[in-house]
Amino acid sequence: MTATRPLKILVLEDSPADFLLLRRHLERNGVEAHCRCVATTAELGHTFTEDWDLALSDFSMPGMDFVATLNTLRACWPEIPVILVSGSVGEERAVDLLRQGVTDFVLKDNLSRLVPAIRRAIDEAAERQARRAVEAELHRKEGIAQAEQQRHTEALQAAVDRLTEMNVELERLAVIAAHDLREPLRGIISFAQLLEKHCIAKLDDTEREYIRYVVDNANRMNDLIGGLLAYSRVTATTADLHPVSAAAACTVALDNLGSTIADSNATISVDPLPQVRAQDVQLVQVFQNLIGNALKFRHPQRPPLIQVTVRRLNGDWLFTVADNGIGFDPSEQDVFELFRQLAPHQHRRGVGTGLAVCKRILQKLCGRIWVEAVPGQGASFHFTLPVV
Repeated sequence: MTATRPLKILVLEDSPADFLLLRRHLERNGVEAHCRCVATTAELGHTFTEDWDLALSDFSMPGMDFVATLNTLRACWPEIPVILVSGSVGEERAVDLLRQGVTDFVLKDNLSRLVPAIRRAIDEAAERQARRAVEAELHRKEGIAQAEQQRHTEALQAAVDRLTEMNVELERLAVIAAHDLREPLRGIISFAQLLEKHCIAKLDDTEREYIRYVVDNANRMNDLIGGLLAYSRVTATTADLHPVSAAAACTVALDNLGSTIADSNATISVDPLPQVRAQDVQLVQVFQNLIGNALKFRHPQRPPLIQVTVRRLNGDWLFTVADNGIGFDPSEQDVFELFRQLAPHQHRRGVGTGLAVCKRILQKLCGRIWVEAVPGQGASFHFTLPVV
């Protein structure tokens, strides 16, 4: 027991002689203490405004019930050690009182145990107080951490909300701008064609080439705007996801590409395809873009061979659209970037939005897409969708 000040000890004792004996015993054993003796319930009430380090209490006192007194002490000072100092309590009763909250029990005719009991009680009380201080500090820091985390979460959510609003606004502006840009382009194309029609006899080959150049580039710009609209509408579409037959979506895509398939003499094989959670139109768009790319970038020396396969991969379906076309080196470019064409020098068809649209659709459907390809040998586009 280490103390920087004298102990304040409340002594409940109706015998002045026994009180004096207790004080002298403490002094002889080096315990510096200020002791106050109370013998009645009224006197005990006068001590409630003070702080006490320890209580020593007799068991049998006229007009005072020990258990009630013990409860009173605990109500006023919840952590105060209470040592029973008595000669009239049997061992069985003492054990029962220890269970009810008495800290220790010392017989009056054997006070040699009193000082060690006091030292032990004070040390244990100090340990409890230190533990409570640590727990309080931990709770305080935990509360600060939780509040800080809540602030970060709210700030992050606010940033996400702002970003979502900005994206919606940008998509809306893109749709409006694209629509407004298409009108003057149609005028350019129409008047250029009219100019060529009415002035063809007056134009030389170079001038006619200039007009065709204007028309071709205006048409290309129109296609670029259409691709931008298609890309923007992916996120703008808010229909709920629902079970969709991938087989039916692939069939619709093949029907849409029917004339191109026939013209290219392509052979297309399709595995039995499962149901997935998606949107019908968007899943059709994924199949149509991937199969359409395989037809567009076919090898000039062999007819297209396209295989649509699927297999289970953990909690996803892994779809593959493989072809034997011209292929490319996937390490040289990100083919899923907007307006990035697979082979812009060899093939001017398309505007480079199809794969970007596929990627955006699949991200929205909780899937992903990637490609494996070899120049001159074809490409395999893989994409995943969660199992229904």
